[in-house]
Formats: sequence, C-alpha cells, structure tokens
Amino acid sequence: MKFKYPKRKKSFNLIIGILWIGLGVFAIWESEARTYEYIWLVLGLFYFGLALYMQVASYVTITKEAIIKNNLVPIKIPLTKITKVNEFANEITIEMDNKKMKIHKNNIQKNQLPIFREAIAKIEKQYVSGGAQNTINKQ
Repeated sequence: MKFKYPKRKKSFNLIIGILWIGLGVFAIWESEARTYEYIWLVLGLFYFGLALYMQVASYVTITKEAIIKNNLVPIKIPLTKITKVNEFANEITIEMDNKKMKIHKNNIQKNQLPIFREAIAKIEKQYVSGGAQNTINKQ
C-alpha cells in the first residue's frame, strides 16, 4: 500500500517554487546579478523539484515485508523487527531495536489516513510482541 502526500502540500511547494524562480529570473534580468539573487533561483528550483518528488513518490509504503518512509535517504523497517508502535499528538512512531521511524499524519492524504491507521493496527497486532498490547499505544 502506498500512502501519498496531501495535494495541498504539493500545490504549496509548486506555487512557492514557481514564485521564487520568477523572482530570481526577474531580479537577474532587471539588474546586474548579485549572489543573493541567484539564491532565489536555486531555492525556487529546490521547491519545484520537491513538488515534483512529492507528486511521483509516496510518503509511506507498506509492503508484506517492511514499512518504508521515503526521504532523501529512505528508512526501511522490516515488519518482523518492529518492537513498539506509539501514537502521540500528530505522529506515529514505529520502533525496532536500533531504529525509529516517525510518520507525521498530516503528511498523508486525509482520505487515506483511516486505511493507514487500520494497516498499522493490523501490523502491530500481528508482529509486535507483548501479547496484551494489541492496539496502537496512545499517550
């Protein structure tokens, strides 16, 4: 299962990227370019690239073997190694012996959030040791 970024975040990054690219191009075209004017252009390209990345990649992927959070360096936790699942405020923390993964619920599309919570509860019930602890821990 793939859980995508919210459309609002993608749109925001796209708008900011286009705006900053436009400001950078205008500043370079209007006068002799200074260093900080190129920074606008670089930041605009960064936000534009981030919006494209968010469109193509999913935020979290749950496979039969692992949970993968896609970042610059993806974090992968095998389902059989999960030791603890906690929910606090607006994030779900999944832990194994030497790794911790924080999944922010506001980075998942609202229509996919109930499916995600159900999948995490199912994973916790099946893989987390502890017997009596079969639901997500709420603090």
